[in-house]
Amino acid sequence: VPWVIMSALCLEIYFKCLIRLEGGTYWGHDLANLYSKISNKNRKRVEEVFSVFLDHIKSMTETICRAHGTPLPPKIDIEYVLSISSKAFESIRYPYELNRRPAMEWGAGDVRHCVRQVIVEIKPDWDVKPLRHPLVQAKFGQSS
Repeated sequence: VPWVIMSALCLEIYFKCLIRLEGGTYWGHDLANLYSKISNKNRKRVEEVFSVFLDHIKSMTETICRAHGTPLPPKIDIEYVLSISSKAFESIRYPYELNRRPAMEWGAGDVRHCVRQVIVEIKPDWDVKPLRHPLVQAKFGQSS
C-alpha cells in the first residue's frame, strides 16, 4: 500500500507540474481531473509515450478481470487507467475519513513515467537519467 500512495502522489505532482508549466491552475488529488487540465497537445504526447506500456497494461487488466470473473472494460487506454486510479491517493491515504474502506484500484503507475518524459522534453535541464523508465528511455530517450 505505501508504494501505491507514493506512486499516486508522484503522478499527482507531475500532473500539477505540467499544468503549471502550461500556466494553468489546479486543485485536489483527483488524477483524472488533473489530467483533463493539461493541454490537448501535452495530453496527446503523454498518450504517445504511454503507448509503450499499453500491451502490458492490457495483459494485466485481462488477467485481473479473469481472476475476479469481471468483464473486460470496453476500452483499455490512459483514460481507463486514470478512471480506476483517479482517487487512489485519497482512498488509501485517508481511509479513516467518512469510514471509507480503502480502494485498491491502481493502474496508473506507468503513467507517471510518461508525464515525467513530457516534462523533461519541455525542461531538458530537469532531466535526471537514473529516474528514466527503461522502456521510455529506449523509445523516447534523448541524447545529451
